[in-house]
Amino acid sequence: MSVSPLRFPSHVIDVAVIGSSSEGLRLLGRHLAAAGFRPHLLTADETEECLDSTSCRIAIVDLEQIPEAIGLVTQISTRPNVSVVLLGPGPDATWRREGYDANVDYCLDKPVAFPELVAILYRIDRRTGRAASSSTWWLARDLRRLTVPSGEVIPLTELEARFLSLLGQAPDRSLVREALQLGMWQDTGPHLVRRLEVMIHRFRQKLSRYGISDDPIQTRWRTGYSFGPTMVMGGGRVVPADDANADELPATAESLRRHRLSFRARSSLKDLR
Repeated sequence: MSVSPLRFPSHVIDVAVIGSSSEGLRLLGRHLAAAGFRPHLLTADETEECLDSTSCRIAIVDLEQIPEAIGLVTQISTRPNVSVVLLGPGPDATWRREGYDANVDYCLDKPVAFPELVAILYRIDRRTGRAASSSTWWLARDLRRLTVPSGEVIPLTELEARFLSLLGQAPDRSLVREALQLGMWQDTGPHLVRRLEVMIHRFRQKLSRYGISDDPIQTRWRTGYSFGPTMVMGGGRVVPADDANADELPATAESLRRHRLSFRARSSLKDLR
């Protein structure tokens, strides 16, 4: 029976490779690069920043200490858009069971058979490519980066990141302009309405420059704005667009209520004067 050769994908696949041995990392990196991947060689401490700031949706964990590896896998598994391949010390069933309990996608024995590893990575890429929603966006708030569904990473200004973070907290609701102003500038007023509109206009222009034709920012007539697609926040929490929770008010709404009470109190003092 003939075996069909692997076909390189037409796009670049970013892979996070986490290891404790620099020599092992370099070896893995060379093999992956030769197979058409773009490896990011990392220590365990660098993993979160890499996953936040790049389009890596596959992570290979190759740490010498299995408890440390399982801990890292558990941390990565909070990101629904990242698949994990765990490399372990031979056919012992214990570490495999722990790995699968921590939501590992594949467990492979070391030394790794690189053709098998490459085939698994291609399979993950095909599977996640079909499963990923065309409207899923990833926001790394602290790093001020937005990853669009195509995998493109867009740098954000501090105001843009704050704006998207506020919308991401309540994607099923319309955030009124006053609430957005309070969340971004801790104040409200006509001059901030204009400043908000200019910021949103420039953000839409930025998306257009990156080839994003579908505007995720929905304008609510005479009220405010919302973020239409599904958003994954920096910590890996999925915020679906249709997830409604009527019992939980956004923090910005409570801030707006307090602001209005404070405004009424200041107005009353002026009247007394």
